[in-house]
Amino acid sequence: MRAFKKSKTIAALFFIFVLVPTAWECSAQSWTGLSNMSNTRQDHTSTLLPDGRVLVAGGQNIGGFLNTAEIYDPVSDSWTPTSNTMGTPRAEHTATVLSDGRVLVTGGYSTGNTYVGMAEVYDPASDLWTSTGISPMGTARRHHTATRLLDGRVLVAGGETTGPNYLDTIEIFDPSRGTWDNGLQAMSAQRSDHTATLLDDGTVLMVGGWTLGSGYLDTAEIYTPGTDTWAGATAVAGAGAHGCGGGACTWAAAWAATCSQAAFCCAK
Repeated sequence: MRAFKKSKTIAALFFIFVLVPTAWECSAQSWTGLSNMSNTRQDHTSTLLPDGRVLVAGGQNIGGFLNTAEIYDPVSDSWTPTSNTMGTPRAEHTATVLSDGRVLVTGGYSTGNTYVGMAEVYDPASDLWTSTGISPMGTARRHHTATRLLDGRVLVAGGETTGPNYLDTIEIFDPSRGTWDNGLQAMSAQRSDHTATLLDDGTVLMVGGWTLGSGYLDTAEIYTPGTDTWAGATAVAGAGAHGCGGGACTWAAAWAATCSQAAFCCAK
């Protein structure tokens, strides 16, 4: 089952990398052990701040979903909790550095198997989280992408929402107003667990992903923010985000009440 396989993989990464943090030393071609975080966590975000420190936020562990965040200082090899916590516990969210150095956190999955629509911002200068003056997203979602555009706005695309339903919708956050622009042109395909890359000309390339029915995706498309238009791109060689050796994938749905479970078959 795809959902079970994924959870096992994440758990392995959790025990290897979260409980015993390490850093790759390029000159020595070796790994160096680091001090441990104050909380174990998986499905969190890890974001490089303008001053070189790293903000780790949210996630989940055996105690449930987390609203805590902590900052790693590579100079002192130390972790410091942020002065307050996020307003919403969340995992499988996004964290994007804004033009002014603040960090925008969007979406995710939370307590009670709920999809998160709230967004909030961390300010490294004041060491504070706040959602004051920030509108919620038009659609609660997880497994989406959040890409800072050249003009400083943030493009949120795709993901998964209640149902589960997979999304082709996008919305754009304007930090100057704290609001979201909705009703924009949708992608040609529903995508979750895809990638989004800002290109040099300001357009955004969406690649691969997963959707119910089609399974793994080999398609790609490009969004132009100035005209709110999408254009097709050459298909990816082999299936999308998780890959399937170029096979065509189908779902045999077996949704459980508390866990999205599905058997899948990759036809070579």
